[in-house]
Amino acid sequence: MKINLKMLGAGLGFGLAACATPPEARGAGPAIADDFEAYAVGGPPGGPWGVQQVNGTAVIDDTRAASGRRSVRIDVAGTGTVYLFNQGSPLFPAGRDGLSGRMKVWLEQGPREEIHWTLIEGRGVRRSDGHTGLVRFGGQLPTPTGSRLMSNYETPDGYSDPTAPMSDCWGHAGEADVMPEGRWVDVAWRIAPTGLTLSIDGRPISGPDVGATGQGCVHQPASYVWELPAMERVNIGWETYIPDGPRRLWIDDVEISD
Repeated sequence: MKINLKMLGAGLGFGLAACATPPEARGAGPAIADDFEAYAVGGPPGGPWGVQQVNGTAVIDDTRAASGRRSVRIDVAGTGTVYLFNQGSPLFPAGRDGLSGRMKVWLEQGPREEIHWTLIEGRGVRRSDGHTGLVRFGGQLPTPTGSRLMSNYETPDGYSDPTAPMSDCWGHAGEADVMPEGRWVDVAWRIAPTGLTLSIDGRPISGPDVGATGQGCVHQPASYVWELPAMERVNIGWETYIPDGPRRLWIDDVEISD
């Protein structure tokens, strides 16, 4: 297992001037690289990860792996959240906006109903108003062969604070761009001042590749700007927002960097 945590430079969000530490000052390679080989089978992943579990579990498994012999198996049922997360320093020094990564994912079967699910989430605080901003990659719209990929932007403080902005915005992929099932796939993603990108097995996915605005929003017009927050936490795993499942997936060979 390779785990390498480095101090990373700072940047600014969509449409704002950048002020990043030069690459040579940060050092080469990902900030986190984990193949999960060093953890005990049947227990939770350790190292750089915390584990958030609601109606589900994340355990080290040796029945399926993209490399080596072990991976993380995630089981979720109902309205559930199972995330491996990393937050705070040294991965997230103050003021850092950019976040990118890749990982291998094996999903047994995605939803065939109108279920919004998340695979990757970056969260932090917006500079404009101090409220939480969430940037997500996952899926939502069902097709006969799977669940269409999407990006999602949300400002959730509005649910409890009437003075906070309310938004739940999306960028949906086309009907043919569903989350692959029953095999290992390489999922690569980027949250950057220039916008969002998502690729599957090296192929860029159109629709989730949002710049400043997406295709539509709940509570806001489609022109609502997806303001990139100063990142404080990254989550990878599976989350659904209405009852679904059960769902099972495996994650392996995770790399996260700026």
